[in-house]
Amino acid sequence: MNTLRILLITIVAGMPLVSLAEDDSWSYGIGTAIFGLNIEGDVGFNTLAGPVESEVDADFDDILDLKDTAAGFSGFAQKGKWTVDYGFSILEVSGNNSGSILATGVPFSVDVSFEGTAAFLSASYHLLHSENHNLQATAGVRYTDHDINFSVLAGPASVAKNINEDWVDAYLGLAYQMKLAPNWYWKTKADIGAGGSDLSTTVYTGLIWKFSDSWATSLYGNYYSVDYENGSKGDSDWYEYDADEFGVGLGITYLW
Repeated sequence: MNTLRILLITIVAGMPLVSLAEDDSWSYGIGTAIFGLNIEGDVGFNTLAGPVESEVDADFDDILDLKDTAAGFSGFAQKGKWTVDYGFSILEVSGNNSGSILATGVPFSVDVSFEGTAAFLSASYHLLHSENHNLQATAGVRYTDHDINFSVLAGPASVAKNINEDWVDAYLGLAYQMKLAPNWYWKTKADIGAGGSDLSTTVYTGLIWKFSDSWATSLYGNYYSVDYENGSKGDSDWYEYDADEFGVGLGITYLW
């Protein structure tokens, strides 16, 4: 496994949420999902030998092979025209590679670990609500943290580096939900944000089945794009993450 591909695992926070009624009493939901994460983009950081920048192409199988821990949840609280959404997720991966330098025959080994944490909190207001249609405006904040540790051993020489970067984006968005049939819904949402990053966007669409009074499941697709850079190329603390994270998920939500 290419070392740079190991470095570029991150996590998407945001499992499917279901808000099915506009009521003066509080209603709640909490859920989780299995999500097939893929990543395409660029990553860059500084080393003793100078800045390194590489293209990323990590599919779900690559990430699954390297995974140590993956967990996450999201939920909502709703009353009347207002809904509060929240979520948290964490992904830990690790890997190693070894071989020899072709020009000299010197053996080398690389060990890498990555921990990605993400969380969000938002409030939505119902602009339009009827039996079959629901349109919401959303404002929120999204937190991301990347913690990377790697060490390189080449013959008697060794190099170790730790990268810890976190940022917060504020975002605005719209969400639309349509009732397709009794207990069947289609939901789509999009947002755009900035702050810690130069630009971040999310697009989600999913089919929801409320199969009981207390449970709903969904099949959904999620696309998240972020352009983050700390410092400038050549700085000792330079870190760049410009990537698209996308995939298909299967979620379950408990309602009460």
